[in-house]
Amino acid sequence: MTPAIESVFMGLFAVLTLATVVGWWLGRKRPSRASENLKARIYSWWVMILVGGLAMLLGHYGVVLLFAGLAWFALKEYSSSDPKGEPGALYFAAVPVQFVLVAFGQEWAALLLIPIAGFVYGRERWLGLLLCVYCLSFIPAYGKAESMLFFVLVVQASDVLQYIWGNLIGRHPIAPRISPSKTIEGLAGGMANATALGVWLHDLTPFGIMGAVWVGLIITFVGFLSGLVFSAIKRERKLKDWGRAIAGHGGVLDRVDSLCLPAPLFCWLLQRYS
Repeated sequence: MTPAIESVFMGLFAVLTLATVVGWWLGRKRPSRASENLKARIYSWWVMILVGGLAMLLGHYGVVLLFAGLAWFALKEYSSSDPKGEPGALYFAAVPVQFVLVAFGQEWAALLLIPIAGFVYGRERWLGLLLCVYCLSFIPAYGKAESMLFFVLVVQASDVLQYIWGNLIGRHPIAPRISPSKTIEGLAGGMANATALGVWLHDLTPFGIMGAVWVGLIITFVGFLSGLVFSAIKRERKLKDWGRAIAGHGGVLDRVDSLCLPAPLFCWLLQRYS
């Protein structure tokens, strides 16, 4: 790890330590289902950040392996509720194929295979491959671990902060038929705070301060749209969560859904600035 990445992880550990103390205090003073859920979420964040840190210590191939695992679980959760039944092993072979391409710097090559997959599997399963595998595969393809860390932290922070601001001051649902809990106030607060985080972390990227502002706004908004797409699919399939793999969060796909659509876009923006 570079000193910059080490500093970011030290900051994350400090924030999680504070959150753990607050969660413990709330559990003692105001025990409730909400406080137990909060503690479960914080515990899961500890595990996720430690696993992510370990992958980064292992270098490029460790990060590729981590996101290959996330993509496989995400695709598995997406397919488990497929109205036509779970597809065969050949369908899931797309995960190792795509991430081997990523490991050798050929992430765009799957563009040639996507139309074929759509013809073979149909719209619903094609969408699963596109979002859960192809889009996610761009995250370990950014070239520098610093850029990847910037992207994941800003988008995930926006996701969490939208939830917090929505609970605190949310009054106007933004898509009540798809996701009633998402509000205009939550979206605005989450995007603003996460973009400010992106400005603070701009040294991890080639963007500069003003570039980090615009990139932060773009990827957090597209991340919101990405989450909305998955919420619409869940609503259509009558699901509350994609699974139960991550305590307090739901499934793996519930945690990474906001990363899918902005991932290739961020890769393109990096190439423009490089």
